[in-house]
Amino acid sequence: VKQLTLLSRGGQDARFTMEKDFTIFPRRKAGEAKRGADNAPVIVTPALLEQCFDMPLIVAATKLGICATALKKVCRKLGVTKWPYKRG
Repeated sequence: VKQLTLLSRGGQDARFTMEKDFTIFPRRKAGEAKRGADNAPVIVTPALLEQCFDMPLIVAATKLGICATALKKVCRKLGVTKWPYKRG
């Protein structure tokens, strides 16, 4: 079990535990007959998610090949209530 501590905007520590990998199955787009190789499941690991914390949520979701809503749901399951990226 890995525990991360991030400094939130209010100055408080935001602690959350990352203990699982999450598999996300992208939905089939209209007009596609079957799942192809490009629609393979996306496995979001704690290490992969941690690498994306320095970019906006939309950019991170695009990099992972999933939508922002799916990424938000994974973050909520991991205890990340607010995406830690800050403009700077």
